[in-house]
Amino acid sequence: MLIPLPIKEEYRLFIIAMIFFAFLVMALSNFNKKVKESNDEINQIFKTIEDITDIRSNIGELQRKIFKNG
Repeated sequence: MLIPLPIKEEYRLFIIAMIFFAFLVMALSNFNKKVKESNDEINQIFKTIEDITDIRSNIGELQRKIFKNG
């Protein structure tokens, strides 16, 4: 935009605005992708925690059954 172009000032402003919005859309798209990846990782961690909690519960039940009969 440093080179004087033979176009009206309104069109120059429009072109600058479109370039700005294009970069903004690309930046927000990348940010959204990273947020989705982080969200997937967090969901996987919570699923793992739930699985561990279920395993602990099962171990507790098995210990009660074993020591009740023992």
